[in-house]
Amino acid sequence: MPARTRSARVSTCRPLLFPAAWTLTVEAFFYALHPLLIRMMVPLRKYGALGVGALIFATSLLLKLGALTWPDSVFAALPQPIYHVPAFIIGMLAAWAFRNGWRLRVPVLIPGGALILWLLVSVLAGRSTGPLSVLSAMTAEVVALLCVFVIAAAATSDINGTTRIGSWRPLVLLGEWSFAFYLIHATFMYAAIEIFGGQHGSYWRTLFWGGLLLGLSILGSWFLHRFVEKPVEKKLRGWQDRRLRAKAVKVS
Repeated sequence: MPARTRSARVSTCRPLLFPAAWTLTVEAFFYALHPLLIRMMVPLRKYGALGVGALIFATSLLLKLGALTWPDSVFAALPQPIYHVPAFIIGMLAAWAFRNGWRLRVPVLIPGGALILWLLVSVLAGRSTGPLSVLSAMTAEVVALLCVFVIAAAATSDINGTTRIGSWRPLVLLGEWSFAFYLIHATFMYAAIEIFGGQHGSYWRTLFWGGLLLGLSILGSWFLHRFVEKPVEKKLRGWQDRRLRAKAVKVS
């Protein structure tokens, strides 16, 4: 519990200055909660997990609405780890439901298309000063849910043998590099802003800089994974295996 409390309090640092370090405090809070959440999920079956997930999603929307409606209230003052933990719990519950037999038997293009459509709507809504701007503010919560549907649909297709998108080599590699990408992409973004300034203007300019930074971030994540993450993981796994073998010898 002290570790969870500290990680919640550390997140009050300025995320725009320390994007990777700040988000890692949020992730540390998630993993600190993980053992407790697992024990609470064990009694649930697939529909129970889905029902609790729907309830948590609705709660996350209410928290966001509360923060928007009353910006000086406790809703807007919640520490960031607590504010973001619903998405983590929803992901765990969806995985638990899938493990217990839930399948999303729809083409991946349906939730994938819904995700792209929502992102477009949120961009347009963000330019509005009226009630539609609320849709843009809900992007994090809705995108998390739609990503769950995309993953569930893709996993169902793989299990049924209808598609093999999950085993497509480029996607497998991107998955292996994803943690490094998570750590490094914001650094490239802020470095570009520092060097070239904010690039505002046409959609084409946005697409150009977005594509360029995406490519650089993927290249940087490959480098970080290949020369830092993978060697360190190999050493840590070797150390863990030696400890487990030593314990097994003592027991025998």
